[in-house]
Amino acid sequence: MHRIRRGCLTAGFLILVTLGPRSSEAQYTANFQTNIFNGTTNTVGTYLVGSNAFADVLLIRNKGLLTSTTGYVGYEIGSSNNCAIITGAGSMWNNLYGNLTIGYHGDGNSLIISNGGEVFQYDSSYITVGASSSWNRVVITGIGSVWKDNYTLYVGGASGQGNSVVVDNGGLLVSESTTIGGDSNNSVVVTGGGSVWSNLDLVVGYDGGGNSLVISNFAQLVNNQCTVGYLGGSSNVVRVVDSGVWQNGALIIGSQGSSNSVVVENGSLAAAKLVVGAASTTCDNVLELDSGNLVVANNGSGVLEVRNGQLILNGGVLQADTLVMTNACAQFIHTGGTLIVSNVLLDPNTFRITSITPQGNDMLITWMMGPGASNTLQATAGDGSGGYSANGFTDIFIVTNNTAVGTVTNYLDLGAATNTSSRYYRARLIP
Repeated sequence: MHRIRRGCLTAGFLILVTLGPRSSEAQYTANFQTNIFNGTTNTVGTYLVGSNAFADVLLIRNKGLLTSTTGYVGYEIGSSNNCAIITGAGSMWNNLYGNLTIGYHGDGNSLIISNGGEVFQYDSSYITVGASSSWNRVVITGIGSVWKDNYTLYVGGASGQGNSVVVDNGGLLVSESTTIGGDSNNSVVVTGGGSVWSNLDLVVGYDGGGNSLVISNFAQLVNNQCTVGYLGGSSNVVRVVDSGVWQNGALIIGSQGSSNSVVVENGSLAAAKLVVGAASTTCDNVLELDSGNLVVANNGSGVLEVRNGQLILNGGVLQADTLVMTNACAQFIHTGGTLIVSNVLLDPNTFRITSITPQGNDMLITWMMGPGASNTLQATAGDGSGGYSANGFTDIFIVTNNTAVGTVTNYLDLGAATNTSSRYYRARLIP
C-alpha cells in the first residue's frame, strides 16, 4: 500500500510541474473519521473511505457532489464497518473511469443511497473482492434513489460470502450485467412498490452455492437473460413472491450446476424462453409455481423446456406457447393449478400406450400418462379395410389430476376382445 501511495505522489508531482495544480487522493487512515460534503463540490482522484481503518464515514448531502476516478469503501484487510452515505435529492457520487468497490478486502462495509441520492459508476462495481471480504452491502432506498452501473456489477467475489444488495421503497438499480455469487451466500433483494432493477445479463451463482435473489411486494426486475447456476453453481435460489414481478427474455435454471431453483409464490414470472437443467449432469434443478402466474410466450414461439430437472405446478396459472419434455431426466409434477399449453412435445418413452393384452372377453390397455390435468384413453372401430378414421375416437376412460409424467395406469375395456371388427386405442393429453 505504501509503495502505491508513493507512486501516486510522484506522478502528482510531475503533473504539478508541467500542468499546474490538480486534485489529489482523499484518504482517511485513522478510525472513526467522518468527511461531510454538505452542498459542496469536490473532485479527487482515487477516493478511499477506510483504507485500513474502522468506522470511517463519507456523508454526501444537501446536493453535495463528489467526483472521483476510482472509489473504495474498505480497502485493506484490516478495514471494516466503513460507510458511504449519499442522501437527499441532488446529492451525488460520480465515479469516473475506475472501479467502485465496497469491501475490497474488509468486512461489513456499506454504501447507502437514500432519499433521492445518486451514485453513477462508469466501470465495474464490486461488492467484495478478496477472500477476507464478507458481509459488505449496498442499500438503495427511497423514491428517486439511484445506483447506475454502466458495466458489470459483482455481488460477492471469487471468495467473498454474505455480501448483499437491497433495493427497496422505490429505489432504482440500473446495471449492464450482474453476477451474484462467485462464492456462496450472497444475495440481492428487490422489494416494495416502485422498486425496480433494470439489468441485461444476470447470473445467480456463477461457481458458488447458496446465493439468492428475491423479488417481492410489487417490486420489478426487468432482465434480458438470466442463468441460475452457471458452471459449478449449485443450490442457488430465485424467489418471486408477494406480487413481485420478474420479466425475462431467456431464463436458464441450472446451466451446468445442480439443485438450483426458481420458485413463484403469489408473484409473476414472464419469459420468452425458459430451460430447466440445460447442460446439468443431475436431474435436480427445479422450476416451481405455487401460486401466481408463470408465462412463457413470444408471439407463439415461446418455449418452456424441461431437460435435467423438474417442473412443479402446485397452483396458479402456467401458460406456455410450447412445452417440451423429451429428455429422460425431465419430470413434471402437477398437484394443482392450471396448465395452458398450445403445443406439447413429449418423450415417447414417457407418454405412450405400453401394452394391449386380452383377458378373456376383455382387453387390458396400459399406458404411461403425460403431464396434464386429464389423460384420456380413447377408442374407435376399424373401417373394414384395416384402417381407422382419426376423427372417430371417443373417450372411454379419463384420469384427472395426474401428478407426474410417466405414471403408469390401465383400463379394462369390457367385451373388447370379442368385437367382430378391429378396435383401435390412443391416449390423449388434455392440459
